[in-house]
Amino acid sequence: MLTGIQAATCAFVAFLDADDRWAPEFLTTVMAAFAGAGEGCGLVATRAQAFGPDGALQPRPCRDRAVRGTLRSRDIILRTRFSPSAVVTRRRVFEDCGFFDETLTSSEDRDMWIRIGSRFEMVLLPEALAFIRNHPSSMSKNADRMKLNTRRVIRKARSQRVVSPWAMGFWLK
Repeated sequence: MLTGIQAATCAFVAFLDADDRWAPEFLTTVMAAFAGAGEGCGLVATRAQAFGPDGALQPRPCRDRAVRGTLRSRDIILRTRFSPSAVVTRRRVFEDCGFFDETLTSSEDRDMWIRIGSRFEMVLLPEALAFIRNHPSSMSKNADRMKLNTRRVIRKARSQRVVSPWAMGFWLK
């Protein structure tokens, strides 16, 4: 990812895993959201819907459907609200926030979004315009690696005081 971001010459960077896909209106919708949000917006994401190896759409979980609009870092520290393939960022956010943490073997996207959200507005659109392939060998199926790296990301956010260490109710979650 780092090489692609560094080579980017446009004002925006979009992410799409090789086995995922976008709805035809994905980029148009996201760019309209950027235009409406203004220069302080660093990231726009849409909802995502999973599909199986056979191409059939899988039911969307009910959780977090009410979460949309402007998000802050604290909204994504404990639970990722969007998939990397559903994200477009301004290229300049990487100049301010750094690049993806390559020491993380998973959850590096959440770490990046937390850092972006600590300096820029993030917008989550309610439409599911990204489609994520769900298969048995998905990285997210490795529970031990996911837990380890998620904990590292949460500790990193706490040490960087993304949310005050005195917000005990938040950190006890």
